[in-house]
Amino acid sequence: MMDRPAELSGVHGRSLLLLGGVLAALTALGARLVHLQVLAGGEYREAGTRQRSAPFVLTEPRGEILDCHGVPLAFSEPGFDLWVDPRALTDMPAAAELLRGLGVDLEERLASARGSFLAARALSVEQAEALRAAACAGLRLQGVSRRTYPLGSACAHVVGCLGEDGAGLEGLEFAWEDALASRSGLRELGSDGLHRRIDLPDSRERPGLPGARLVLALDASLQRIAFEEMSRAAGELAPAGGAAVIIESATGDVKAIVSWPSYDPAARRVATASAALNRAVQCAFEPGSTFKPFVLSWALERGVIRQLEQIDCEGGRWQALEGRVVHDSRPKGVVPIEDVLVYSSNIGAAKVGLRLGPDRLFECVKAFGFGERTGAGLPGESPGLVRPRTEWSPHTVISVPFGQELAVTPLQLAAGYAALVNGGLRVRPRIIDRLEDESGRVLCEFAREEPARVVSEETSRWVVRALARAAAEGTSRRARSVSVEFGGKTGTAQKWERDANTGALGPSATKVVAWFAGFAPVERPAIVCLVMWDEPQTLRGGGTAAAPVAARILERALVETGLGKGSQGGRAP
Repeated sequence: MMDRPAELSGVHGRSLLLLGGVLAALTALGARLVHLQVLAGGEYREAGTRQRSAPFVLTEPRGEILDCHGVPLAFSEPGFDLWVDPRALTDMPAAAELLRGLGVDLEERLASARGSFLAARALSVEQAEALRAAACAGLRLQGVSRRTYPLGSACAHVVGCLGEDGAGLEGLEFAWEDALASRSGLRELGSDGLHRRIDLPDSRERPGLPGARLVLALDASLQRIAFEEMSRAAGELAPAGGAAVIIESATGDVKAIVSWPSYDPAARRVATASAALNRAVQCAFEPGSTFKPFVLSWALERGVIRQLEQIDCEGGRWQALEGRVVHDSRPKGVVPIEDVLVYSSNIGAAKVGLRLGPDRLFECVKAFGFGERTGAGLPGESPGLVRPRTEWSPHTVISVPFGQELAVTPLQLAAGYAALVNGGLRVRPRIIDRLEDESGRVLCEFAREEPARVVSEETSRWVVRALARAAAEGTSRRARSVSVEFGGKTGTAQKWERDANTGALGPSATKVVAWFAGFAPVERPAIVCLVMWDEPQTLRGGGTAAAPVAARILERALVETGLGKGSQGGRAP
């Protein structure tokens, strides 16, 4: 009985000890709660919000590219990117089947994924609807802009295309990236336990800004016509490449610019380097006999020749200086100076070059804009090749008059012909008309530059008359049209290549560049159409390979679009 109070005392001590431990734990827990709720509450609440919410990008459309009539050449429409969240995938076979239909191997992508990943870009509305109907957990659609090119390959080299990052990669899409690109907005969205996006009360939003609209001088109808005729002819000629340019002669407005081969701007990644090359502005070639009208018109202006004089074309073979022999493909004797253009006499042109001399001939070349970029607005433009006057040899004054020892781009040559036939006024080629915002307010306008006179109206009329005869009875007579009277000049330039055995550089026996620079209608030249073929195989001359194509383009341009009606002819506004 004496031991009972001691036992009770021990139990009471243990109880007090246990109670003390509980009180200490409660005190520590309370202190922790005070720390979490009061001292660090803001920090943890912010962290919780970050876990439950994330910024959602509000995409705005990229700016449109329109032709001179408002026809869309490039525009954005709703599209969707498909994201995969591996943590939320609950039906792997169904998800794999859906992605397989989009060309995506889910198992392969999951093997290298470290989290959510982008599985497919810019899906159409129809594709997105099919994915939504499948309601497969772990697949998430995000709205984006999808770029569409209505003319496709026909306008690829002008309009260009976008890269995988949605930025401009080629053409005007690249050159005007800063203006065309939209500014994305942001909206704060939440996420539930299944990682689905949900709206949050009082979420913040920053509006986006759509891209500006680029309006061109280009005409979609003429662009389509030029591309169709070039594509059709390419199937017959099997060339390495080609280009066509249509310019309104009085204004310098570029109405069409085509490079062949072309590519689909919506699938740029599969295009070859050759297809992506814009031969109309990025490549320069010897112009051959298409250069003769520039030299003869300049000689008339300087009084070196007279319209009614005769010139001896030496029966088709002439020994010039230092033993050099110049040949004509159509031998002629003493003929009117106009016939040097009509029958494309190298000898007659070379003699005129000698009369001009190197200084005035160099002045001629530069006056028409050769050797410098046109500044029309397309990226990667070549200035061509004109050697400095100090590097000219005694033979240069013989070679340049029939288009050797210099190189020009198709756009340069077309612009030069516009000056020859519009009354003698050099006008800068113009592709871009203005920049607008989405409401149509003009942000920037690219007015036509003041034209510069290079030859007189009288000399221009003489050139038009001579080239009208060239089309009717001279080197381009095979291209005559039954519905449109046109004029023009052919050119066939030998390409230069190295001998496989000696390594010496010389003219190729098989590779040529075929040219035709034409205009219509003859009585009041409204448009210039230039066609160039690089290394055509079946027909090799400018008169057989290039002139018929230009004739069909000119005919369709005037008949189908009415271009040229009411033209001011030789007067630039």
